[in-house]
Amino acid sequence: MSPWTCSHPWSRLAPPHRRSRLALLWISACVAGLAAPSAALQEPAQPQPPSLVMQIYALRHRAAGEAIGEVEDLLSSRGTLELQPGENTLVIRDTAAVVRRIAERLRDFDRPPRRVRLEIQIVRAGGAAGAEGRGPELPAELVRRLGELLRFESFTLLAQAGLEMMEGERVAYQFGGDYRVEFELGVLSASHQLRLQDFIVGAGPADDPRPLIHTNLNLTIERPMVLGLAQTEASERALMVVLTSHLLEDAP
Repeated sequence: MSPWTCSHPWSRLAPPHRRSRLALLWISACVAGLAAPSAALQEPAQPQPPSLVMQIYALRHRAAGEAIGEVEDLLSSRGTLELQPGENTLVIRDTAAVVRRIAERLRDFDRPPRRVRLEIQIVRAGGAAGAEGRGPELPAELVRRLGELLRFESFTLLAQAGLEMMEGERVAYQFGGDYRVEFELGVLSASHQLRLQDFIVGAGPADDPRPLIHTNLNLTIERPMVLGLAQTEASERALMVVLTSHLLEDAP
């Protein structure tokens, strides 16, 4: 007998005038019994994704265009950012949780410019120890660090400066007529990265310096960065530029 076949032996024993009615009743019961399992086979309803919300964030101290790179990594796959430069605002569309995280980061980003101190040391590196001599102002810790990083054995401090500036400023500094640096100081990121845009080191007089290094840099606060300049990898001398940045506390 097929699993879908309903049968009732005693229905054949009923009087003829009741058999049709019994058959209809029994067929109805079979159909009702088969309908229940089909409902159980239906897939459960899928949860709906969180609704999107919109928030307009107006920046007071920073350019809204610069803030995009600070927060776009927080967006979900459904989120969007819209820049309105005329009003210096960002239009954020995403889930409520994501929008809250973006707003928190924007509040940290949109603050008055902070003061930064940048220490710059220009060093000549040479071969045999003592061949280049050592200036009295050359810090012993700097010699040790350069010796760990480079193949040279002697280091002479040629020039140094400690420059204090505000985020967003353009800086040009002349080291006693021998070297010159220029750059634009960026805004400290949430990861404590500080960008030096269009960083130039030149040699010679201030009115006609000879460019030695021209690049863009990302410094990490309190972590020295060393730039090297040599004619070839086998050169016996090289010019090193050591940069160390510090975030200064605001005056009370």
